Amino acid sequence: MSNSHNDIGLSVKESSLPMNQLLTNRLDAIRAEHIKRAADCAHSTAQTDIADGYPEVATELDVDKAAEYLVAVFNSPRSKAFYCDCARHIGRDSIIQAIRSATTLRTNKPIKSPPAYFGRICTKKLVKLGIYK
Repeated sequence: MSNSHNDIGLSVKESSLPMNQLLTNRLDAIRAEHIKRAADCAHSTAQTDIADGYPEVATELDVDKAAEYLVAVFNSPRSKAFYCDCARHIGRDSIIQAIRSATTLRTNKPIKSPPAYFGRICTKKLVKLGIYK
């Protein structure tokens, strides 16, 4: 019995489900994974840990430490440059509040992606400051 192949030579799985059902199943799995990550992130970063872990920013070395801390909290190393901008221009208390807002587990409207929500909060602040357009 031969397997069907796509145009680059990989075997194609045949499914009895229609395409819209396959896409719905995939999106449901992705949403569940984001909600699980949000819960893990909220659990691993307790309120006191956030305030203790985020450094005071006075020098460029402190900016790098703060960005590394945010990379560790949100597990998003690709966003380090953005986190450096946040650490440079946004105050420590505002950053801590944004982390708390992004990592708090909510039942009425769960956050699908804590790093993206944190980014939205900080981008609004950076736009207000005139850093971003």
